[in-house]
Amino acid sequence: MAFYRLAGDEFVAIVELTTEDEVHNLCKQILSIINQPIIISNEKVMLEASIGISFYPDNGDTVDELLHHADTLMYQQKEIHHQQLDS
Repeated sequence: MAFYRLAGDEFVAIVELTTEDEVHNLCKQILSIINQPIIISNEKVMLEASIGISFYPDNGDTVDELLHHADTLMYQQKEIHHQQLDS
């Protein structure tokens, strides 16, 4: 697995796993780690993340298509999370 920073707070992970279930499990593990509280100067800080996934070739044949698909899914997840916070 390789991680790359795209811009700002957006990162890309390139993984070569055999099944979609493995990728979804990896995403759950990553979110579980990110969601752990961090103590900074005796203050508890909580981080949140949204993940969008693309599979080659199902979601695109080019890097741009794959990134666009993952980005779209990530923003959908952010919107769902914000709606849950508002209700």
